[in-house]
Amino acid sequence: MILLELKQYIQQQRRVSLQEIAFHFNRCPETLRQMLAHFLCKGCIVREIKGAHCRQQCQGCQPTTTTMEIYCWKGA
Repeated sequence: MILLELKQYIQQQRRVSLQEIAFHFNRCPETLRQMLAHFLCKGCIVREIKGAHCRQQCQGCQPTTTTMEIYCWKGA
């Protein structure tokens, strides 16, 4: 996987959890965090940290998850 594939996936999804990204690319979350840091530094994406009961309607939450990282595409 290259950064371009990661960028395109986040652009298409617009809002996606780290767990969903890891599942889609079959990669460990820590590796993906390092790749996502590139886009965070450029200001292309925003990272949100949500609690397990954030009341959002995405399907990324797991009942045992205490926090969730969500990445949103900003543009640029």
